[in-house]
Amino acid sequence: MENEKIQEIWNSTNGLLSDNEMSEFMSRTRLTRRITALEKLQRQYRKFSIIGFVMAGISPFWLHSTIVIHDRRIILVAVMACYFITAAIMDLILCRKIGEIDVLTMPVGKVASLARACRRFHHRCMAVLIPFAIIIVGTIIYALGANVYIIAGVSSGLIIGVGIGLNVYFRMMRSYRDIEE
Repeated sequence: MENEKIQEIWNSTNGLLSDNEMSEFMSRTRLTRRITALEKLQRQYRKFSIIGFVMAGISPFWLHSTIVIHDRRIILVAVMACYFITAAIMDLILCRKIGEIDVLTMPVGKVASLARACRRFHHRCMAVLIPFAIIIVGTIIYALGANVYIIAGVSSGLIIGVGIGLNVYFRMMRSYRDIEE
């Protein structure tokens, strides 16, 4: 009952301000208001997309690495470049989808529905990228020779990476939850 009443009030406010008044209001409040959950998500996805493209561009430097076994360099570069390009494109798609959500002109139900769709797409992307990341870890171990020290170093990096990744994931899911409420 409470949600229906809030949605009615929200929908009744649509059209009260003209486009000029709305843009003037947005320009005045943009400087003083806090960053919204939508803006946080969009910035995060944009940042991840840029990092992904940069990492894909850096991947060919493994071809000149002396620590990688010579005949395994191309495999490592190919797998890493594919992974980072895939991740960057998925993050760019999510950045654009989040950017299309306009809380000022869309009804609350539509905003929540679009946010849920983006969250589901995010989880689908993770379902593709997590197994891909496991393949990368295996490829790195294979390319570097699989001795005890390499495995220990890669395992340490994996544990630290999973911890950082989970922290970012929970923060992003909190932002989605804020949008949907």
